[in-house]
Amino acid sequence: MGESSVPSRTPVSVGRPGHDTFRLRLIIAAACLIAAGAVIVHVYGSWRRGEALQAHLDAAYQDIAVGNGPAAEQQWRSALQLSPMNAGVHDMLGEYYLDTHQWSKGAEQFRFLQAHAPMRPHIDCRLAACLFRLGDQKDAFLQAQNELKRDKDCVTALGIVTTVMTRQSGIDQDKLLVYLKRFARLQPNDLMAQHMYAEALANRYFYTELRPELDHILAIDPDDAEAYNLKGYTDLASANQPGGAVAALADFRTSIKLAPINGGAYFGLGRAYLHLDRPKPAVQALVEASKLIPHQIRILQTLSRAYLLNGQLSTASKVRDDVTVLERAAGTERTLAVKCSLYPNVAKYPRELGTLYLTMGEYNKASYYLGMASRLLPNNRLLLSIVSKLRKGLRPVAGNNFLQ
Repeated sequence: MGESSVPSRTPVSVGRPGHDTFRLRLIIAAACLIAAGAVIVHVYGSWRRGEALQAHLDAAYQDIAVGNGPAAEQQWRSALQLSPMNAGVHDMLGEYYLDTHQWSKGAEQFRFLQAHAPMRPHIDCRLAACLFRLGDQKDAFLQAQNELKRDKDCVTALGIVTTVMTRQSGIDQDKLLVYLKRFARLQPNDLMAQHMYAEALANRYFYTELRPELDHILAIDPDDAEAYNLKGYTDLASANQPGGAVAALADFRTSIKLAPINGGAYFGLGRAYLHLDRPKPAVQALVEASKLIPHQIRILQTLSRAYLLNGQLSTASKVRDDVTVLERAAGTERTLAVKCSLYPNVAKYPRELGTLYLTMGEYNKASYYLGMASRLLPNNRLLLSIVSKLRKGLRPVAGNNFLQ
């Protein structure tokens, strides 16, 4: 992560492709199948069989029109008994399962379409959405990438690819930034998409591009605390000093007023005070930042410097010792990340890396790597329990036997 406190996010569009409502799209699709009834009759032989198939499609159309999804599902299932290879019916079933969060059933339908009707639109991204919700982020990422080869502006695919990439270590930051810029452009009023792009710009120190992006976010929501955080870091990087540091103090104070539990703002506040040669208030702000964002090397490095400038030499030395321990852990993190990439079928490495992230409070990354390990160790109940809690937003603590 860079200087901001903005957490990695799961875009709201991950689960749904397109912009029309589910019912309207199913009604249109059902109407198309009904209009093709005569063709269906010729393809599947007898008029009686064709009429029975058409009756199921008509009934499903009526059920969807009144919002009775389960009844429509049964009609589609009956239609598939008469016409097992009917891609249109499989497509509507997949849409229904996607909309009703029946991820496994949805994935089954979209895998069928991949095998038997691969030219139908947006199969890969819808399969990716189901897999993502099932916790298979690796395959979801691959399917979403396949979709982007067909449609580089697919919002669902971009949402999945960017979310997975922000949870991984050692990713191609240039490629991530390209994806996030496109995602933000396609979702101009989606604050989550805009924040992800802004955070990526901040992490790369692209402050010239960041300024107009922050203006856009604040135009959407003038009380956005995270935008004021990033605005403060942008002012700190300004060539106009000490004016930039003074402006940054105002930015960070506004952010804290809007969101008091705000480690990123306190870190920025401490840095701004150091820019203005005021180490005492810098120490106070940085201590608060280290409480809210523990185990963060850059915060502790800055805190050690503030203690030193404030004449607290022994405390500065102790904080430097803590930084050394964390730097060793960072080396372990990099080593394990490489091993996860080189040996994707060895559970030990993602399990150890996920546990390291768990102890560091990096819960999104912990969820990604522990999820990878759980797929390789499906009978490890402790591991499955921790992954389940992480995906529910809970914060479990690994037991002593976790790495055994």
